[in-house]
Amino acid sequence: MSKSSIYEKIENKGAQDALEINRIGQERARELEETTLQEVQEEIAQMISKAERASEERIITRSTQIEQQARGRSLLRKKEIIKETFQAALEELKKLNNESFKKLVINLIKNDGLTGNEVIKVAKSDFDRFLRIFSSGKKVDNYYIIDRISDTYQLRLSPDALDIDGGFIVIGENFDIDHSYQSIISNAADYYETEVAKILFDGE
Repeated sequence: MSKSSIYEKIENKGAQDALEINRIGQERARELEETTLQEVQEEIAQMISKAERASEERIITRSTQIEQQARGRSLLRKKEIIKETFQAALEELKKLNNESFKKLVINLIKNDGLTGNEVIKVAKSDFDRFLRIFSSGKKVDNYYIIDRISDTYQLRLSPDALDIDGGFIVIGENFDIDHSYQSIISNAADYYETEVAKILFDGE
């Protein structure tokens, strides 16, 4: 075999090896490119997913805040309406006619469990009719005798009227009982507020 043939074979072999190396290199480059691209795409997808979750969480948080604020405003308004309702009841007490006023006073006094010798002080606005309805006008030691409620009581009406918003106060030896209209409504509000709320806002 001639030297030229040997050289040609070597050259051909070298060329084939170079082509194979180039092919393998290109394949590896494509694989690396595909792998890198896939990793980048996965990373981008994760970033988008995190951003979406964060956005959803912010929306949920803000929605919850708005809902809580709305509930707070609604609750405040409901309390104002309940307060206005009891205030209206107070105004109605001030407008009681004589018969209704008489029944109210008698019921309150009979439920107090009095000893019977207490002193009653009445609001200026109710003093004249209280005296007219519950006393014959007889006075002892400058007190009017309340002789038109019960024969078993020896209640006395103080001539010193009170500067209160209607009603009266029972003055006892050991304790006083506040039957001012404001106190009556305040006690009713404490006791009946839940029921009033149910009536006013039933179904809400």
